[in-house]
Amino acid sequence: MIKIKKEFILDVIIILIFIVLGSYAINGRLMAMQPLAVIFLLVFLLGGNYKDNFGLLVMLIPFNNTLILAGISIRGIFYFIAAIKIIAFTKKKAVGILLCSMYILLGIEVINDFYYADVFSIFNNVSAILYFSVFILYKIYSEIDIYKLCNKFIISCLIALTYSLIAGGGIQAYNNTIDYYRFGQEATSLGGAMGIPIYTGLIIAIALERIFKQYGNQWINIVLISFCLLLGIMTVSRNFLLILGVIILFVVIENLQLKTLKVLGIQLLGIVAIFILYFKFQDLILNLILKFTVRIGGGESARLEIYKECINYLLSNIKALLIGEGSIGYTVIGQQNGYRFSAMAHNIYLDALMSWGIIGFSCLLIIILYMVRNNFVIKQVKKNVFLLLPASIYFVATLTEGSFNYANTYIYILFVLSYMRLSISKGNNEV
Repeated sequence: MIKIKKEFILDVIIILIFIVLGSYAINGRLMAMQPLAVIFLLVFLLGGNYKDNFGLLVMLIPFNNTLILAGISIRGIFYFIAAIKIIAFTKKKAVGILLCSMYILLGIEVINDFYYADVFSIFNNVSAILYFSVFILYKIYSEIDIYKLCNKFIISCLIALTYSLIAGGGIQAYNNTIDYYRFGQEATSLGGAMGIPIYTGLIIAIALERIFKQYGNQWINIVLISFCLLLGIMTVSRNFLLILGVIILFVVIENLQLKTLKVLGIQLLGIVAIFILYFKFQDLILNLILKFTVRIGGGESARLEIYKECINYLLSNIKALLIGEGSIGYTVIGQQNGYRFSAMAHNIYLDALMSWGIIGFSCLLIIILYMVRNNFVIKQVKKNVFLLLPASIYFVATLTEGSFNYANTYIYILFVLSYMRLSISKGNNEV
Protein backbone atom coordinates (compact mmCIF):
# COMPACT_ATOMS: atom_id res chain seq x y z
CA MET A 1 0.00 0.00 0.00
CA ILE A 2 1.36 3.42 -0.99
CA LYS A 3 1.84 5.76 1.96
CA ILE A 4 1.34 9.45 1.27
CA LYS A 5 2.90 11.87 3.73
CA LYS A 6 0.65 14.44 5.35
CA GLU A 7 3.16 17.17 4.43
CA PHE A 8 2.90 16.25 0.74
CA ILE A 9 -0.92 16.45 0.81
CA LEU A 10 -0.80 19.87 2.47
CA ASP A 11 1.72 21.10 -0.11
CA VAL A 12 -0.54 19.97 -2.96
CA ILE A 13 -3.56 21.72 -1.41
CA ILE A 14 -1.56 24.94 -0.98
CA ILE A 15 -0.40 24.77 -4.60
CA LEU A 16 -4.03 24.38 -5.71
CA ILE A 17 -4.93 27.43 -3.62
CA PHE A 18 -2.27 29.48 -5.38
CA ILE A 19 -3.58 28.28 -8.72
CA VAL A 20 -6.97 29.72 -7.73
CA LEU A 21 -5.36 33.02 -6.65
CA GLY A 22 -3.50 33.21 -9.95
CA SER A 23 -6.74 32.73 -11.83
CA TYR A 24 -8.34 35.49 -9.77
CA ALA A 25 -5.48 37.85 -10.61
CA ILE A 26 -6.18 37.58 -14.36
CA ASN A 27 -9.98 37.21 -14.13
CA GLY A 28 -9.79 33.54 -15.04
CA ARG A 29 -12.35 30.77 -14.72
CA LEU A 30 -11.50 30.00 -11.10
CA MET A 31 -11.72 33.59 -9.86
CA ALA A 32 -15.04 32.99 -8.08
CA MET A 33 -13.22 30.65 -5.69
CA GLN A 34 -10.83 33.39 -4.52
CA PRO A 35 -12.59 34.15 -1.17
CA LEU A 36 -12.52 30.46 -0.29
CA ALA A 37 -8.82 30.26 -1.25
CA VAL A 38 -7.94 33.23 0.98
CA ILE A 39 -9.87 31.73 3.91
CA PHE A 40 -8.11 28.38 3.45
CA LEU A 41 -4.73 30.18 3.49
CA LEU A 42 -5.70 31.82 6.77
CA VAL A 43 -6.60 28.42 8.19
CA PHE A 44 -3.22 27.01 7.12
CA LEU A 45 -1.49 30.03 8.66
CA LEU A 46 -3.30 29.53 11.96
CA GLY A 47 -2.68 25.78 11.95
CA GLY A 48 0.97 25.81 10.92
CA ASN A 49 4.02 26.56 13.04
CA TYR A 50 6.03 29.74 12.59
CA LYS A 51 8.50 27.99 10.24
CA ASP A 52 5.63 26.82 7.99
CA ASN A 53 4.22 30.35 8.11
CA PHE A 54 7.42 31.80 6.66
CA GLY A 55 7.24 29.33 3.77
CA LEU A 56 3.66 30.41 3.12
CA LEU A 57 4.59 34.12 3.19
CA VAL A 58 7.45 33.47 0.75
CA MET A 59 5.00 31.75 -1.60
CA LEU A 60 2.74 34.80 -1.27
CA ILE A 61 5.41 37.14 -2.69
CA PRO A 62 3.81 37.20 -6.18
CA PHE A 63 0.27 37.00 -4.78
CA ASN A 64 0.03 39.70 -2.07
CA ASN A 65 -2.36 41.72 -4.22
CA THR A 66 -4.84 38.83 -4.29
CA LEU A 67 -5.34 38.77 -0.50
CA ILE A 68 -8.64 40.64 -0.68
CA LEU A 69 -11.98 40.02 1.00
CA ALA A 70 -15.05 42.24 0.48
CA GLY A 71 -12.90 44.63 -1.52
CA ILE A 72 -10.40 45.19 1.32
CA SER A 73 -6.78 44.06 1.38
CA ILE A 74 -6.29 41.79 4.40
CA ARG A 75 -2.61 40.97 3.88
CA GLY A 76 -1.88 42.64 7.21
CA ILE A 77 -3.85 39.94 9.00
CA PHE A 78 -1.51 37.28 7.56
CA TYR A 79 1.62 39.11 8.73
CA PHE A 80 0.12 40.00 12.11
CA ILE A 81 -0.89 36.40 12.86
CA ALA A 82 2.53 35.11 11.74
CA ALA A 83 4.29 37.68 13.95
CA ILE A 84 2.18 36.91 17.02
CA LYS A 85 2.86 33.19 16.61
CA ILE A 86 6.61 33.83 16.63
CA ILE A 87 6.33 35.92 19.80
CA ALA A 88 4.04 33.38 21.49
CA PHE A 89 5.80 30.13 20.61
CA THR A 90 9.51 30.84 20.39
CA LYS A 91 11.56 30.50 23.56
CA LYS A 92 14.38 32.77 22.42
CA LYS A 93 15.03 36.19 23.92
CA ALA A 94 15.00 39.31 21.78
CA VAL A 95 17.96 41.69 21.82
CA GLY A 96 17.22 45.02 23.50
CA ILE A 97 18.64 47.33 20.83
CA LEU A 98 16.60 45.52 18.19
CA LEU A 99 13.41 45.90 20.20
CA CYS A 100 14.12 49.60 20.55
CA SER A 101 14.76 49.93 16.79
CA MET A 102 11.53 48.07 16.02
CA TYR A 103 9.44 50.30 18.32
CA ILE A 104 10.94 53.46 16.83
CA LEU A 105 10.31 52.24 13.28
CA LEU A 106 6.73 51.24 14.06
CA GLY A 107 6.10 54.54 15.84
CA ILE A 108 7.44 56.61 12.93
CA GLU A 109 5.33 54.66 10.44
CA VAL A 110 2.09 55.08 12.44
CA ILE A 111 2.67 58.79 13.18
CA ASN A 112 3.54 59.65 9.58
CA ASP A 113 0.76 57.74 7.84
CA PHE A 114 -1.97 58.53 10.37
CA TYR A 115 -3.11 61.59 8.39
CA TYR A 116 -2.65 60.09 4.94
CA ALA A 117 -3.94 56.52 5.03
CA ASP A 118 -6.94 54.52 6.20
CA VAL A 119 -6.76 52.18 9.17
CA PHE A 120 -6.53 49.02 7.05
CA SER A 121 -3.58 50.36 5.02
CA ILE A 122 -1.70 51.41 8.14
CA PHE A 123 -2.40 48.04 9.75
CA ASN A 124 -1.10 46.23 6.66
CA ASN A 125 2.20 48.14 6.77
CA VAL A 126 2.63 47.96 10.54
CA SER A 127 2.00 44.19 10.49
CA ALA A 128 4.65 43.69 7.79
CA ILE A 129 7.21 45.70 9.79
CA LEU A 130 6.30 43.77 12.95
CA TYR A 131 6.72 40.38 11.27
CA PHE A 132 10.00 41.42 9.61
CA SER A 133 11.38 42.62 12.94
CA VAL A 134 10.38 39.68 15.16
CA PHE A 135 11.60 37.19 12.53
CA ILE A 136 15.07 38.67 12.98
CA LEU A 137 14.76 39.45 16.70
CA TYR A 138 14.05 35.81 17.49
CA LYS A 139 16.49 34.42 14.88
CA ILE A 140 13.85 32.37 13.07
CA TYR A 141 16.13 32.28 10.01
CA SER A 142 18.38 29.81 11.86
CA GLU A 143 15.53 27.24 11.94
CA ILE A 144 14.42 27.39 8.29
CA ASP A 145 15.09 24.63 5.75
CA ILE A 146 16.23 26.89 2.91
CA TYR A 147 16.36 24.07 0.35
CA LYS A 148 12.63 23.38 0.75
CA LEU A 149 11.91 27.10 0.99
CA CYS A 150 13.56 27.66 -2.40
CA ASN A 151 11.38 24.94 -3.94
CA LYS A 152 8.26 26.67 -2.60
CA PHE A 153 9.42 30.02 -3.96
CA ILE A 154 10.11 28.51 -7.40
CA ILE A 155 6.70 26.78 -7.56
CA SER A 156 4.87 29.95 -6.52
CA CYS A 157 6.72 32.10 -9.05
CA LEU A 158 6.15 29.56 -11.84
CA ILE A 159 2.40 29.68 -11.15
CA ALA A 160 2.50 33.49 -11.34
CA LEU A 161 4.62 33.43 -14.52
CA THR A 162 2.30 30.90 -16.17
CA TYR A 163 -0.78 33.00 -15.45
CA SER A 164 1.05 36.11 -16.68
CA LEU A 165 1.71 34.28 -19.95
CA ILE A 166 -1.93 33.26 -20.20
CA ALA A 167 -3.06 36.84 -19.58
CA GLY A 168 -0.74 38.10 -22.30
CA GLY A 169 -1.83 35.53 -24.86
CA GLY A 170 1.18 33.20 -24.74
CA ILE A 171 4.82 33.60 -25.77
CA GLN A 172 4.12 34.32 -29.44
CA ALA A 173 1.83 37.25 -28.51
CA TYR A 174 5.01 39.20 -27.72
CA ASN A 175 6.42 38.59 -31.20
CA ASN A 176 5.77 42.14 -32.36
CA THR A 177 7.58 45.44 -32.75
CA ILE A 178 5.30 47.49 -30.49
CA ASP A 179 7.71 49.26 -28.13
CA TYR A 180 5.45 49.38 -25.09
CA TYR A 181 4.18 45.77 -25.35
CA ARG A 182 6.05 43.88 -22.61
CA PHE A 183 5.62 40.59 -20.80
CA GLY A 184 3.82 41.18 -17.52
CA GLN A 185 1.86 44.27 -18.51
CA GLU A 186 -1.37 42.24 -18.66
CA ALA A 187 -0.88 40.86 -15.14
CA THR A 188 0.34 43.73 -12.95
CA SER A 189 -1.31 42.23 -9.87
CA LEU A 190 1.11 39.29 -10.22
CA GLY A 191 4.17 41.50 -10.30
CA GLY A 192 4.04 42.82 -13.83
CA ALA A 193 7.06 43.83 -15.89
CA MET A 194 8.75 45.17 -12.74
CA GLY A 195 8.31 42.12 -10.51
CA ILE A 196 8.94 39.40 -13.09
CA PRO A 197 12.65 40.28 -13.61
CA ILE A 198 13.24 39.62 -9.90
CA TYR A 199 11.25 36.35 -9.93
CA THR A 200 13.17 35.05 -12.93
CA GLY A 201 16.53 36.35 -11.70
CA LEU A 202 16.18 34.62 -8.33
CA ILE A 203 15.05 31.34 -9.89
CA ILE A 204 18.08 31.43 -12.21
CA ALA A 205 20.33 32.10 -9.19
CA ILE A 206 18.90 29.14 -7.27
CA ALA A 207 19.21 26.81 -10.29
CA LEU A 208 22.81 27.90 -10.95
CA GLU A 209 23.80 27.18 -7.35
CA ARG A 210 22.36 23.69 -7.72
CA ILE A 211 24.27 23.16 -10.95
CA PHE A 212 27.63 24.31 -9.59
CA LYS A 213 27.24 22.37 -6.34
CA GLN A 214 25.83 19.32 -8.17
CA TYR A 215 22.59 18.56 -6.38
CA GLY A 216 19.01 18.42 -7.54
CA ASN A 217 17.87 17.30 -10.99
CA GLN A 218 20.22 19.02 -13.45
CA TRP A 219 17.80 18.78 -16.38
CA ILE A 220 15.20 20.64 -14.35
CA ASN A 221 17.81 23.26 -13.46
CA ILE A 222 18.72 23.75 -17.14
CA VAL A 223 15.07 24.05 -18.17
CA LEU A 224 14.39 26.54 -15.37
CA ILE A 225 17.33 28.73 -16.39
CA SER A 226 16.38 28.67 -20.09
CA PHE A 227 12.68 29.33 -19.44
CA CYS A 228 13.30 32.14 -16.94
CA LEU A 229 15.95 33.71 -19.18
CA LEU A 230 13.42 33.91 -22.02
CA LEU A 231 10.66 35.31 -19.81
CA GLY A 232 13.00 37.80 -18.19
CA ILE A 233 14.07 39.12 -21.59
CA MET A 234 10.43 39.32 -22.68
CA THR A 235 9.79 41.95 -19.99
CA VAL A 236 12.08 44.29 -21.97
CA SER A 237 13.23 45.52 -18.58
CA ARG A 238 16.52 47.33 -18.22
CA ASN A 239 16.40 46.03 -14.67
CA PHE A 240 16.58 42.48 -15.97
CA LEU A 241 19.74 43.37 -17.92
CA LEU A 242 21.19 44.65 -14.65
CA ILE A 243 20.22 41.40 -12.92
CA LEU A 244 21.68 39.39 -15.80
CA GLY A 245 24.95 41.31 -15.46
CA VAL A 246 25.16 40.37 -11.77
CA ILE A 247 24.48 36.71 -12.59
CA ILE A 248 27.15 36.62 -15.33
CA LEU A 249 29.69 38.17 -12.95
CA PHE A 250 29.06 35.45 -10.36
CA VAL A 251 29.27 32.69 -13.00
CA VAL A 252 32.62 34.04 -14.23
CA ILE A 253 33.99 34.21 -10.67
CA GLU A 254 32.88 30.64 -9.96
CA ASN A 255 34.23 29.35 -13.27
CA LEU A 256 37.67 30.78 -12.46
CA GLN A 257 37.89 28.35 -9.56
CA LEU A 258 35.98 25.46 -11.15
CA LYS A 259 37.63 22.10 -10.44
CA THR A 260 35.19 19.60 -11.92
CA LEU A 261 34.53 18.78 -15.56
CA LYS A 262 31.02 17.53 -14.75
CA VAL A 263 29.82 21.04 -13.94
CA LEU A 264 31.45 22.35 -17.12
CA GLY A 265 29.55 19.70 -19.09
CA ILE A 266 26.25 20.70 -17.50
CA GLN A 267 26.98 24.34 -18.35
CA LEU A 268 27.62 23.37 -21.97
CA LEU A 269 24.28 21.56 -22.05
CA GLY A 270 22.68 24.71 -20.69
CA ILE A 271 24.28 26.81 -23.43
CA VAL A 272 23.02 24.33 -26.03
CA ALA A 273 19.50 24.60 -24.54
CA ILE A 274 19.67 28.40 -24.78
CA PHE A 275 20.76 28.21 -28.42
CA ILE A 276 17.88 25.82 -29.19
CA LEU A 277 15.55 28.30 -27.49
CA TYR A 278 16.98 31.10 -29.61
CA PHE A 279 16.43 29.30 -32.90
CA LYS A 280 12.93 28.21 -31.88
CA PHE A 281 11.92 31.79 -31.00
CA GLN A 282 14.34 33.66 -33.26
CA ASP A 283 11.85 36.26 -34.56
CA LEU A 284 10.56 36.92 -31.05
CA ILE A 285 14.05 37.38 -29.60
CA LEU A 286 15.15 39.69 -32.43
CA ASN A 287 12.06 41.83 -31.82
CA LEU A 288 12.85 41.92 -28.11
CA ILE A 289 16.41 43.00 -28.83
CA LEU A 290 15.00 45.82 -30.97
CA LYS A 291 12.75 46.91 -28.08
CA PHE A 292 15.69 46.86 -25.69
CA THR A 293 17.63 49.05 -28.11
CA VAL A 294 14.79 51.58 -28.17
CA ARG A 295 14.46 51.62 -24.37
CA ILE A 296 18.20 51.85 -23.69
CA GLY A 297 18.72 54.52 -26.31
CA GLY A 298 15.72 56.55 -25.19
CA GLY A 299 17.71 59.20 -23.36
CA GLU A 300 17.77 60.02 -19.65
CA SER A 301 15.48 57.86 -17.59
CA ALA A 302 12.49 59.52 -15.90
CA ARG A 303 13.63 57.73 -12.75
CA LEU A 304 16.60 60.09 -12.47
CA GLU A 305 14.19 63.01 -12.24
CA ILE A 306 12.26 61.18 -9.52
CA TYR A 307 15.48 60.61 -7.56
CA LYS A 308 16.40 64.30 -7.85
CA GLU A 309 13.01 65.42 -6.54
CA CYS A 310 13.22 62.95 -3.63
CA ILE A 311 16.64 64.26 -2.62
CA ASN A 312 15.59 67.89 -3.04
CA TYR A 313 12.47 67.31 -0.94
CA LEU A 314 14.46 65.66 1.84
CA LEU A 315 17.10 68.39 1.90
CA SER A 316 14.49 71.16 2.01
CA ASN A 317 12.31 69.58 4.71
CA ILE A 318 14.02 68.84 8.02
CA LYS A 319 11.10 66.79 9.36
CA ALA A 320 11.09 64.56 6.28
CA LEU A 321 14.89 64.22 6.45
CA LEU A 322 14.75 63.06 10.07
CA ILE A 323 11.62 60.87 10.25
CA GLY A 324 10.22 60.84 6.70
CA GLU A 325 6.62 61.25 5.60
CA GLY A 326 5.36 57.64 5.85
CA SER A 327 5.54 54.81 3.33
CA ILE A 328 2.07 55.81 2.12
CA GLY A 329 2.18 59.46 3.13
CA TYR A 330 5.07 60.58 0.94
CA THR A 331 3.33 59.37 -2.23
CA VAL A 332 0.15 61.21 -1.18
CA ILE A 333 2.21 64.37 -0.70
CA GLY A 334 3.64 63.78 -4.17
CA GLN A 335 0.15 63.49 -5.65
CA GLN A 336 -1.10 66.62 -3.86
CA ASN A 337 1.85 68.76 -4.90
CA GLY A 338 2.63 67.33 -8.33
CA TYR A 339 5.98 65.79 -7.38
CA ARG A 340 7.41 63.05 -9.56
CA PHE A 341 7.48 60.64 -6.61
CA SER A 342 3.66 60.55 -6.57
CA ALA A 343 3.75 56.81 -7.36
CA MET A 344 6.90 55.92 -5.41
CA ALA A 345 10.62 56.71 -5.33
CA HIS A 346 11.49 53.80 -7.68
CA ASN A 347 14.53 53.14 -5.48
CA ILE A 348 14.15 51.16 -2.28
CA TYR A 349 16.83 53.13 -0.44
CA LEU A 350 15.28 56.49 -1.28
CA ASP A 351 11.90 54.96 -0.49
CA ALA A 352 13.11 54.11 3.02
CA LEU A 353 14.40 57.66 3.53
CA MET A 354 11.18 59.22 2.20
CA SER A 355 9.14 56.88 4.41
CA TRP A 356 11.04 57.06 7.72
CA GLY A 357 13.89 59.54 7.30
CA ILE A 358 17.42 59.04 8.56
CA ILE A 359 16.24 57.90 12.00
CA GLY A 360 13.82 55.24 10.72
CA PHE A 361 16.17 54.07 7.99
CA SER A 362 18.94 53.69 10.59
CA CYS A 363 16.62 51.54 12.73
CA LEU A 364 15.87 49.34 9.72
CA LEU A 365 19.59 48.98 8.97
CA ILE A 366 20.34 48.03 12.58
CA ILE A 367 17.80 45.20 12.36
CA ILE A 368 19.08 44.00 8.95
CA LEU A 369 22.77 44.21 9.93
CA TYR A 370 22.05 42.17 13.05
CA MET A 371 20.69 39.38 10.85
CA VAL A 372 23.63 39.65 8.44
CA ARG A 373 26.18 39.54 11.27
CA ASN A 374 24.56 36.50 12.89
CA ASN A 375 23.60 34.75 9.68
CA PHE A 376 26.54 35.46 7.42
CA VAL A 377 28.75 32.37 7.63
CA ILE A 378 32.03 33.59 6.11
CA LYS A 379 33.58 30.14 5.69
CA GLN A 380 30.50 28.86 3.87
CA VAL A 381 30.38 31.87 1.54
CA LYS A 382 34.05 31.48 0.69
CA LYS A 383 33.32 27.91 -0.34
CA ASN A 384 30.20 28.86 -2.27
CA VAL A 385 29.99 32.36 -3.74
CA PHE A 386 26.47 31.64 -5.01
CA LEU A 387 25.14 32.01 -1.46
CA LEU A 388 25.51 35.75 -2.05
CA LEU A 389 23.89 35.81 -5.49
CA PRO A 390 20.16 36.14 -4.54
CA ALA A 391 20.90 39.01 -2.13
CA SER A 392 23.11 40.69 -4.74
CA ILE A 393 20.37 40.36 -7.36
CA TYR A 394 17.69 41.77 -5.09
CA PHE A 395 19.62 44.70 -3.67
CA VAL A 396 20.89 45.68 -7.13
CA ALA A 397 17.43 45.30 -8.71
CA THR A 398 15.86 47.54 -6.08
CA LEU A 399 18.10 50.42 -7.14
CA THR A 400 15.36 51.10 -9.71
CA GLU A 401 12.21 49.81 -8.01
CA GLY A 402 10.62 48.58 -4.79
CA SER A 403 8.71 50.16 -1.93
CA PHE A 404 8.22 49.46 1.76
CA ASN A 405 4.53 49.99 1.12
CA TYR A 406 4.66 46.51 -0.47
CA ALA A 407 4.58 43.70 2.09
CA ASN A 408 6.57 41.40 -0.18
CA THR A 409 9.58 43.76 0.13
CA TYR A 410 10.12 42.63 3.73
CA ILE A 411 9.78 38.94 2.81
CA TYR A 412 12.18 39.32 -0.11
CA ILE A 413 14.84 40.69 2.23
CA LEU A 414 14.30 37.90 4.77
CA PHE A 415 14.39 35.30 1.99
CA VAL A 416 17.60 36.43 0.26
CA LEU A 417 19.46 36.91 3.57
CA SER A 418 18.24 33.56 4.90
CA TYR A 419 19.48 31.94 1.67
CA MET A 420 23.05 32.40 2.90
CA ARG A 421 22.40 29.48 5.26
CA LEU A 422 21.58 27.11 2.39
CA SER A 423 24.72 24.99 2.71
CA ILE A 424 23.91 24.49 6.41
CA SER A 425 20.20 23.76 6.01
CA LYS A 426 19.98 21.52 2.96
CA GLY A 427 21.58 18.58 4.80
CA ASN A 428 19.95 15.37 3.61
CA ASN A 429 18.22 17.11 0.73
CA GLU A 430 21.31 16.76 -1.46
CA VAL A 431 20.83 14.26 -4.25
